[in-house]
Amino acid sequence: ETMTYRSGGVYPTETTLTLDGETLYETYDDSEDGYRVSCLNHYKPGTATVIFTGTGKYSGTLRKTFRIDKANIRLSSESGNEWDAVASLEENSVSYQAGGAKPEVSVEHETRYGDTYTLTEGRDYQLIVKNNMKATGASVAEADRPYVQVKGMGYYTGLSGKLYFRIKPAIISDGDGSITMTQDDLVYSANKKLSYYLKTPALKQGKNTLKKGTDYESELKYYLSGDGGKTWPVVVSANDRTKTLNNVLSGASSLADSGKLMVRAVATLKGSFSGTYSATWRIAAKSFSSVRVSIPNQTYNGGTVSLWDYVNDGTIDKVIKVTDGNRTLVYGSDYEIAWHENNTKVGTAKVVLTGLGAYAGNKKVPFKIIKRAID
Repeated sequence: ETMTYRSGGVYPTETTLTLDGETLYETYDDSEDGYRVSCLNHYKPGTATVIFTGTGKYSGTLRKTFRIDKANIRLSSESGNEWDAVASLEENSVSYQAGGAKPEVSVEHETRYGDTYTLTEGRDYQLIVKNNMKATGASVAEADRPYVQVKGMGYYTGLSGKLYFRIKPAIISDGDGSITMTQDDLVYSANKKLSYYLKTPALKQGKNTLKKGTDYESELKYYLSGDGGKTWPVVVSANDRTKTLNNVLSGASSLADSGKLMVRAVATLKGSFSGTYSATWRIAAKSFSSVRVSIPNQTYNGGTVSLWDYVNDGTIDKVIKVTDGNRTLVYGSDYEIAWHENNTKVGTAKVVLTGLGAYAGNKKVPFKIIKRAID
């Protein structure tokens, strides 16, 4: 006999056992005359074994094998049998994403116990998505309609029919967590043209980078601030780009010392995106990479060794020594901790410090984590 895989195990639905012309009946009471049924290797596709064990006046066991086939995946509108897994769309329209829109799909399979098991993408099935590289209008040619098909894997097989969906333009605004646009702070130089400070940061959505000219306008708009980004009084023109920063924003050198000189770049989205998105960065007087940092050995505590602990208890400036020539830098004003690396075991860890105020950039500093002495 061949049966179809079901979550929770597969058991033969009907068994018949005869002995010397007498029909025996399945029982769950060992004191009754008949037999009990148990199975081996019946929780996955392949060859399973059903075991008949005599009860009452009957003894001994009899083994028979049966095959379990993978369960098919189909749409509810497609013909099949009651043991198939059924795929459907969670919603009929989705917003565009860089790299291609992908709808949410639900694939459900009835278990042996009559409840529903929800399949997992990447283990039980994979999605094949087509025509998903741009937003679609209200009407679209049949051949260009976006669709997804569900292909079984693991304990499941088959390729479902097409599930059609619509792709809406993605509406993006500043602060939208789905987009990133970052640029490191820069160091001020009196002789550099303004164009040097007008970088074009990459716009990313997840692991995918938006395409300049396709997903957003090739030319970004730039603004300058001398009050730390509270206001943006200077709109950078094409002529400004060839001037020095001080000629465009008076007192730029002093503002760089204060850490309040900033650039804002605004990207206008287009194509399958709409809206605007911006990034800001500072122009500071000095590079933080040139400062000297001294960190004493840290004792392993059995978990994560974090210099944040010194920030929290207010002793960070007594533990970490950061100097620029004869000047000692102050945590929270001149620098801060960005992140740690390899700080969960004895050995060499690293901390990344980020410059603030008059300092721009990061510095990765190693420090030792040593074993704790036994008292």
